[in-house]
Amino acid sequence: VKCADKACGIDVECMSIAEAADVLITGGENHMTVCKAYRDVQRELCDCLPSKEAKEGATQRLADFYAAVKPERLDEQGNVKDVEEVWKKWQGREPELFFELTRKYSAEAVEIRARSEEELSLLRSAAGREEAEELASRKAEEELARLRAKEEEALRQKEASEDEVLQRRLADERSLAEAELARQKAEEELALRRAQVAKLREEKAAAIAGEDFMRVKQLKELILQLDPKEEL
Repeated sequence: VKCADKACGIDVECMSIAEAADVLITGGENHMTVCKAYRDVQRELCDCLPSKEAKEGATQRLADFYAAVKPERLDEQGNVKDVEEVWKKWQGREPELFFELTRKYSAEAVEIRARSEEELSLLRSAAGREEAEELASRKAEEELARLRAKEEEALRQKEASEDEVLQRRLADERSLAEAELARQKAEEELALRRAQVAKLREEKAAAIAGEDFMRVKQLKELILQLDPKEEL
């Protein structure tokens, strides 16, 4: 019934059919184990009897059912015709038999009762509470999702900031390495020019000693190209 309250809401016909089915349908041990509402109804409405008495009771119940909805299935004494054939087919499945009969003759077997205003009010209140609980649950989930999104964004920003710092450090290290490479290259070029200038000056001195003034002039021009400010 509790499950039906949730599924049917304030639908009177739906609840009436559910109440009838709740009494007639069996779920075996599983139903008795997991559904407290079903177990409570069984205890309230059913009698525990020995197998023989239970079969006799089921036969009488079947006769009462046919008397109400299908009298032609009874003989002159009010007993079910061919009842042994019926139980041969439905042995151990009595609840299923009554369920199928109720479903087959639902128009005659199921009484549709209108609910009172008090019952309808209780159902509406229950529906309202459930709606409020669902709304609160949805808001809580939305708030949790918002906080998770905020945490993820903060983490992304932190990672982005750390990445930016790393990139800056790498850029600084690259700049320092390039500067050091340029310094070393400049020193090598300066050392090479010094060596070249020193060699040309030696050749110039030898040309002066040999009075080869044309060669002296050529060497002087080369020296000026390599050391225009005479710093080397």
